[in-house]
Amino acid sequence: MHPSRIDRQRAILQNFDVQVSDNLQGAGLLSGGAGLQADFDNAWCVVGFNSNGLTESIMEGIPTFSMCPSSMAWDCSNKDLANIENPEMFERQQWLNNLAYCQWREDECLAGLPWEHLRKKYA
Repeated sequence: MHPSRIDRQRAILQNFDVQVSDNLQGAGLLSGGAGLQADFDNAWCVVGFNSNGLTESIMEGIPTFSMCPSSMAWDCSNKDLANIENPEMFERQQWLNNLAYCQWREDECLAGLPWEHLRKKYA
């Protein structure tokens, strides 16, 4: 929950069985790792402000609520916690295409950096 909105968010969520993750595994890295996956397991939805975890929850097919318009997850996120019992699911393909498109600059692509990144991980 975002500190500037915590009172309003708590009021909305007080009637729900909410678990707040204390997972910091992978904080500041590209992936939340096994700790984040454990938080996702059997999650009804994921609520956050602006986090890579929100993009990962969308990719996992979990209904996601983002509270920040500048979040990379915003386009495929629910925005109103009043809808937490009936979250919307979004078409993700164009959103995923857009994310993939903006990950590397042209000079990085010309230098082969995307392939090097993927080759180290998957080849």
